[in-house]
Amino acid sequence: SAVAPLSPQTREEVDRGGVPGAGAVGVSGGGLAVRAGVERRDRLEVRPVAQDGTIGQARPVAAAGPPAQVGRPSLGGDRLAYAVAKDTKNKLVVYRLKRGNGRVVAASRKKGLSNPSLHRKSMLYVRSKRRRDELILRNMKKGRERKLRSGKARLWSTALNGKRAYVT
Repeated sequence: SAVAPLSPQTREEVDRGGVPGAGAVGVSGGGLAVRAGVERRDRLEVRPVAQDGTIGQARPVAAAGPPAQVGRPSLGGDRLAYAVAKDTKNKLVVYRLKRGNGRVVAASRKKGLSNPSLHRKSMLYVRSKRRRDELILRNMKKGRERKLRSGKARLWSTALNGKRAYVT
């Protein structure tokens, strides 16, 4: 698989980065995060994207082997958010690109945590219980959470921008 940034003026490819097994991407002003399945393992890496659109060298961030999985990445400024699902524990991690370190911001042994999205000081994600999915908005500075939506309908991808939260 390949990831190819396009010029906003000409809509032509500026660069092309080969990413075998790419299954999910996150994009922000200066970065590209790619989750790929390689040799039955999920691998998450980040690459800088220059002003002219050229893609830099990959830096590994996370990996998980079966039955564990690394979720879809989300970039927001200098931060990368992703979920890790294991048999015994689920967690959401926020990784600081400039510092090169990550921290667990939410974890659960009984609930599924997935599909984080970042915007400024906030993170939106899905928390799944037995027969109920919840859309959660977390203030990253204060650590407080607010339930925006709850119901039996399956909630999946999320996006956060300004004062709006989106979910499919």
